Parts: sequence; structure tokens; C-alpha cells
Amino acid sequence: MVDDGSGACIVHPRVLAQMKLKDKIVPCCITLTGFNNAVERASGEITLPVLAGGVTLETTFHIMDQDTVYNAVIGRPWIHAMRVIPSSLYQIIKFPTPWGVFSIRGEQRTSQECYHIALDCTYTQQMNGKAEDA
Repeated sequence: MVDDGSGACIVHPRVLAQMKLKDKIVPCCITLTGFNNAVERASGEITLPVLAGGVTLETTFHIMDQDTVYNAVIGRPWIHAMRVIPSSLYQIIKFPTPWGVFSIRGEQRTSQECYHIALDCTYTQQMNGKAEDA
């Protein structure tokens, strides 16, 4: 997911396990505000190459073990470095390359499914919190 509202690039630890990159994690102590406005602590960081439109950019990802429907979130550090113009309305990002302007179009259906899953998770967490309070 490309999120121009995110001040960090984030990856889930299960993704790194699947990529067999857990040994490349650099320990770091940084706190970030999560999507649910809770303060979360990153368990480390890793620098990975991100290839888009024929351009590879080494990008530092913070490792956050949060429930999310995304494998990774590409935030403002990558967006600014690549000079990306994102449009959430049209589900597209555009950026310059040596070969011209490159576009990556999101999938409306997948985006809507992820949004509904995230809403369901939030609702379930709220209901579990109320049950614990009772």
C-alpha cells in the first residue's frame, strides 16, 4: 500500500520471514503512531530495494508487528525520494523515470476488500475491549 499520510515505510515481520531476511534486521528503538493512533514500538529496521518503473531505490522499512491486511506500507520517505504524485481517488501513482512518466494503478476491488477487512478488524477489537471492560 502506498500511503502519503504515513511518515514511515513499514513492513510486517512475517514478510521478512517468508523472504528469509530475518537475519538482515537491524535492531533499533523507535516509536511510531499506528493507524489506530496508538503508539507502537518498531522491533527493528531493514533496508530493501524497491523496484518501480525500472527504478530501484534502497528504502529503509521499520518492522512493526501490527495486524494489517498489507504486507508493507510505502510511506512519504519513498514517495518523496521517487518524486511520486499519488492519487487515492483514482488509485494511481505517477512518477518520473529516465524513460518518461511511469504509472502504477491500484485495483479498486482489492483496495475496497482491504478497507472492509480493516474495518472489521477495528470493530472486532473495539467489541473485545468493551467485553473486557464489562
